[in-house]
Formats: sequence, C-alpha cells, structure tokens
Amino acid sequence: MTVSIQYPEQLLGGVSAILLGLGYQPPLSIPGSNNVLSVRQSVTNLAGGGSTVAPSDKDTNADQVDDRLDVQARASTTGSIQPAAVFRARFVCAAGSVVTPSSLVCTPSQASGLDGLPFTPDLASLISCSIALSAP
Repeated sequence: MTVSIQYPEQLLGGVSAILLGLGYQPPLSIPGSNNVLSVRQSVTNLAGGGSTVAPSDKDTNADQVDDRLDVQARASTTGSIQPAAVFRARFVCAAGSVVTPSSLVCTPSQASGLDGLPFTPDLASLISCSIALSAP
C-alpha cells in the first residue's frame, strides 16, 4: 500500500518531519517487530530528495500481534515532504484475503514546519494522510 499526505502548502509552507501511524489488522502482517531489518525492508521511501523514512512495527493493544506501522519521515535539511506519496509498505497476507481501505487507519502526528518547530494544533489539523492499496 502507498501512504500519502495532503496539506495546504500556502498555509503551512512545508513539512520537515512527520510521524505517520498506519493501523492495520489481520490478515495483514509485517514480518518482525519494532525496527528490525525485515520491517525496514518492508517500507520504501517515496518522498525523494534526500528524505529518510524510519519504520517501526508495534503491538498497541498488548495481544502479542503487531497492529500499527509507525513511519517517521524527514526531509533533507533544506527540503520539505511534499503533499504526495511518502512511503510504500509491503504487507504479507494469505492468498485470497480481502483487504479494504476502510480496514486501515492512517494518522499523522508530530509534524514540524520548515523551521523544525512543531506545528500548532490548528495548523497540524490541516495535515491528513490517505492509503492506496495495490497487489503485487
């Protein structure tokens, strides 16, 4: 799946860093937990231009099953994470599994402006994210 962010550039100027939380449930899974190599290999940076993404797969409800992929995206020192695709995540599921966008939740948080400072809550609320599904 591909995760994108949207925001009004004219109001925010740009985004230097953002945490995107992608909530998911079985049948989807990512091999490994936290930021082990298999988790990092499941995420592809689409933000471009010297940006970085740092994924971590987590169990948020203590049931021993990971259910949220957090991806910290950072722009290069002089750039911005554009309102576009930020990363692609490759999940594992059984053949024939039905996955719909409504079974996934994308939540942006911890967004910073080009000055490196966190956006005020009213400006941060202007940032949204979306998910597009695809099959290999």
